[in-house]
Parts: sequence; C-alpha cells; structure tokens
Amino acid sequence: MHEMTGKEFEEYMRQIEESDGFDVIHFPRSFGLGKIMPIFDMDPNLISHSALAPWEYNEGEKTNLEFVKVVKANGVPISGFMYYITFDVKDRDVVDGHTKEFQARVWHGIPKITVELCRPKPTKVNYLAMFDVIDGY
Repeated sequence: MHEMTGKEFEEYMRQIEESDGFDVIHFPRSFGLGKIMPIFDMDPNLISHSALAPWEYNEGEKTNLEFVKVVKANGVPISGFMYYITFDVKDRDVVDGHTKEFQARVWHGIPKITVELCRPKPTKVNYLAMFDVIDGY
C-alpha cells in the first residue's frame, strides 16, 4: 500500500471534476485521507437516503418520482458521512414503466441528514470521439 502517486492523484481529480464525485474508481493499492471512494457494501443508509432524495426533489420540482433501486454509491467521511448515490427512479404519473438514473449527494451528519443535491444523471458527449469520427470522413 502506498500514498497516491502524482499520476493517480491527477486521474482521481479528473474523475472528481468530470462527475462531481459520482463516478470515481477505486485505487486499491493506494491511500489518501479524505478521498471519495466507492462503497462496495450496500449500507442500509443508502436505501433510506436514496428514497429521501427524490421525495425532496418532488417537493421542489412538482414531480411524482419514486425510488426504485441503488445503482452505485461513493462516499467520504466528513463530519459524518457524505454519500454520492446514483439510483433509479420511475415517474408514478407515467405508465411506461421506464426508469431514469438520478444522482443525489446526501450528507449524513450528527444528528441531521441533508439532501444537498438531487438531479437527473447528466449525460455527457465525448467530444474527442466525435472529432475522431469527423476526421474519418
């Protein structure tokens, strides 16, 4: 086990910047204090926090979303624990049965739980790949 190398830290920071902490890989052979890391064991708090997030989103956005399941989660201990949760929701007002991925950042403090962010998972366009395709013409 070693402290994160400069190259590992750069990759970690790139992932944090691009995903706001939601899509960060595990660096199994390195350590660093205060790192956002994947949660491999489905903590019971993940379910309750994931269900709370769309409920609060519904209040603000006047939607009728319902939590379905946790897709993945990251976390970091910070005066309690900050969860970065990706989860599926369904719209109770739509009968097609499709789910949509959402993300929530939930702080589990002492004694308070706060949903700091709840949003549809952003879609990304890989512009470099687009240029590779354009260059092929």
